[in-house]
Amino acid sequence: SYSQQTTKVDFKRAFADITIDSKEKRVSGKMAYEFVVNSSIDTIRIDAVNMGFCTLFINDKAVEYKVPKKELQSFEGYKLYFEFSANPKQTMYFTGVDKGQQIWTQGQGKFTSHWLPSFDDVNEKVIFNMKVTYKADFEIISNGILINRNSSSDYKTVSFEMQKPMSSNVVMLAI
Repeated sequence: SYSQQTTKVDFKRAFADITIDSKEKRVSGKMAYEFVVNSSIDTIRIDAVNMGFCTLFINDKAVEYKVPKKELQSFEGYKLYFEFSANPKQTMYFTGVDKGQQIWTQGQGKFTSHWLPSFDDVNEKVIFNMKVTYKADFEIISNGILINRNSSSDYKTVSFEMQKPMSSNVVMLAI
């Protein structure tokens, strides 16, 4: 089933600030969504397969939520913020070690929700903005326009912004 009907809630923008841990094969981060409620709804759903969550806020207020195996459910609306972590079993791949290492994603229609809380409904179009942190000696590529790059001796953080909405199945990350 899809996370929700696009006629009831329209997600407008996503702001993802993620960190990759290749040793643990883990992605974790902070996520914010801006959305509009178009008609009465009692639960807001975001697809999130086997993810852990904490600090869920809507409109800067802590709210109750549930995390069944495949989605995050919250019960109020308009601006959503949360922290998450996942060890994806598919759609984010970790290959090689050290200098030959690669990390890449492949949404394959509707499975981005294994590494990024998103929407398996390809009709839900969102402007995705990504901020990614990883080891400094690797190149980081994602959708959108590169707007910022900060490095320390150990880590690099790169930010990308999209101009137009897209389905989450085409959100990509390559390291």
